[in-house]
Amino acid sequence: MSARLAPLSITRAGVVSAAGAGSPCLWDAIMEARPLATPVTRYEVTDLGVRRAALVDDSVWSSIEARWPALDRSVQLSLAAVDDMIGGDRLPPDTALFLGTSLGGVTAWEPWHRAMLAGRTTRAPSCVGHGDTAPEVARALGLQGAVVTVSTACTSSAAALMQAADAVRLGEVPQALVVGVDVLNRFVHAGFDRLGALTPDALAPAPFAADRAGMWLGE
Repeated sequence: MSARLAPLSITRAGVVSAAGAGSPCLWDAIMEARPLATPVTRYEVTDLGVRRAALVDDSVWSSIEARWPALDRSVQLSLAAVDDMIGGDRLPPDTALFLGTSLGGVTAWEPWHRAMLAGRTTRAPSCVGHGDTAPEVARALGLQGAVVTVSTACTSSAAALMQAADAVRLGEVPQALVVGVDVLNRFVHAGFDRLGALTPDALAPAPFAADRAGMWLGE
């Protein structure tokens, strides 16, 4: 006889994506089956086979960076999504944070590593590893509860959501904020390109089709 799981409520949700800022933007794109990948100009892709990705628009990034300057991009994008969720409210200080990310502060790691190899610097940025993003997000939000980083590649945010649900059900945390975040750069894009995992630019991803040919990366 299996135990019945206690019901939980997801009270709010927020998102910033290539579709724009806000859940309605992403929902409309999903309902229209609208491809969001465009030719990449933010980083070098001329030597790659697939040159498209679903990046957050530069105008959206500009407003995000203006509001949270001097923070890593993974932290900025996390805070923008949380802000869309809470709409100016404050989260209770004892809220636990479960953050799912595949590569964390990889956009800071790439230029630092390049400079280090060239002998220009050896000092790492404050947010460079998988586990660096979550503490900075918690600090910016004034959260004093548990801070957990979940990094299981493409399932990171789903795994974070399940871990948060378990923690709430077990009474380990009173409530949880779950964040899923990844920011693209050349390192990530080139890796998937070399694996042959990306949909050719002339096609569109068709995840449920028998003749599907890969995916496009997105932020």
